Amino acid sequence: MGFLMALDGGAWRSERSCSSSHRGLVSIKVKTVDELLSSVESDVDPPAGLHPLVLSLWLAKKGRWDDSHEVAQDIDESDGSWVHAYLHRVEGDVGNARYWYSRAGKPAKGADDSLDQEWLEIAAVLLGDQAP
Repeated sequence: MGFLMALDGGAWRSERSCSSSHRGLVSIKVKTVDELLSSVESDVDPPAGLHPLVLSLWLAKKGRWDDSHEVAQDIDESDGSWVHAYLHRVEGDVGNARYWYSRAGKPAKGADDSLDQEWLEIAAVLLGDQAP
């Protein structure tokens, strides 16, 4: 089951959509990792229609950790847990990140692993693209 996100009184609100899988679901404007990175660099707000996990990555790369975490924490599936783990590494909470990696079924990454590389890896998986 997928999600739709809407800004509701300053908070992100998620709603279930009829999609059965989120991989490869993106807005019309963003189809590749390069396009997602370009949007982060040039846009003030995220493109409309991003899947919530892609939105969470967009917000994280933009430095909006709290907004990104609010979106990711409401997605109870393995890729949501993966994004959630990444966010706790960004925060510096490696212990909490280990818990979320476990829920995601992913090997835990530590403080020495590249955050930028993991962001690219997650984005590529979610967008069905190859990381640049």
